[in-house]
Amino acid sequence: MPTYEYQCKSCGHKFEEFLLMKDRNKPTKCSCSECGKKEVKQGFFTAPVGGYDANLKPHSDFGELINSIKNNGSVPKKYHDRLDQSVDRTGGRLKTQ
Repeated sequence: MPTYEYQCKSCGHKFEEFLLMKDRNKPTKCSCSECGKKEVKQGFFTAPVGGYDANLKPHSDFGELINSIKNNGSVPKKYHDRLDQSVDRTGGRLKTQ
């Protein structure tokens, strides 16, 4: 579940909510916890951080899952080498370009 940021337009109070995507608009229909006015808007106030954990490793059953995907014919053979690479990941830097 993502964390959403909100701010009251009346008093400037900022807060975060950890919500399901389908519920992200609920706080905008409620009153501000500080001033009580119904002027809460969703926004982006802090920059998101990209990348991934350098220590992140696939679950031990991940290789079996990848093999079943390859063997059931749902992925063209030309992509099988990429699937094999995903099993061997041990973390590292995210290449964005």
